[in-house]
Amino acid sequence: MTLLEERRRHVDSRLTALRAALTSGDVDLEGKARVYVTGSFGRSEASSHNLDLFIVGLTEEDGAGNSRRPFSAIDEALLKADLI
Repeated sequence: MTLLEERRRHVDSRLTALRAALTSGDVDLEGKARVYVTGSFGRSEASSHNLDLFIVGLTEEDGAGNSRRPFSAIDEALLKADLI
C-alpha cells in the first residue's frame, strides 16, 4: 500500500468518526452550523497528526428581520475541543 493510500484510509476513517460524533445526539448542528474540512484533510492526503477543520455557525432570522446565532461561540469552541 502506498503512502497516499494509507493517508486516504486514515482520512476516511477519521471522517467516519467525525460524522458519528456530530450525529450522535450529543451535538445537534442541524440548521445551526456547518463543518468543513480543507487542506490536506479535505484532499484525503492528511497524515495522522493533521486535521484542517472549520466550524461555521449559521444565523437565522426571526419574523421581525432580526438575526441571531442559534449555535453560540462557546458551543463552537466546545465542539472543536470534543472533536479534536
